[in-house]
Amino acid sequence: MIPFSVKAYLTKPEFVSLSVRRTLTSPIILFFTVIGLVGIILGLLEVAHIIPPIVSVYPTLFMGFYFAIAFPIFNALMAARNYKYGVLSSREVIYTFSEEGLTLEGDGIESTLLFWQAIVRKQRVGKHLLLFTDRVSAFILPIDGLNQTQLDFIRSKVQVGRI
Repeated sequence: MIPFSVKAYLTKPEFVSLSVRRTLTSPIILFFTVIGLVGIILGLLEVAHIIPPIVSVYPTLFMGFYFAIAFPIFNALMAARNYKYGVLSSREVIYTFSEEGLTLEGDGIESTLLFWQAIVRKQRVGKHLLLFTDRVSAFILPIDGLNQTQLDFIRSKVQVGRI
């Protein structure tokens, strides 16, 4: 295939939103968020004396608050910190795809070829494609910057994950 390029840049709010959204799509995190919402609802119903207290109301409210509210806020704060200190997150990067691999170019970024074997997984989150180099680090590309042929090419090179 002829090499093709896509330009990627995320603002801080976009990066934080993407990070929180990706976290909340995890089945385990989604499960605990639902448990947290149930805890908040039960706790509020107990405080309002609509249902009798099962145990002390405060641990129920605390658990609900932590899982449904505090954890997503903590995740957003960590994403904002990662954006600030990340090498690629706050810069415009041009990703060039070829048969050999992926080349990154941008301001302050030394042009390097990353072989396809280094990309371990792909994931689509909203309008973005994430290409992971390990369990947590990923290159973030806009899906609208790629046509179907280019997506099929990436799909053929990175077997694990979904687009």
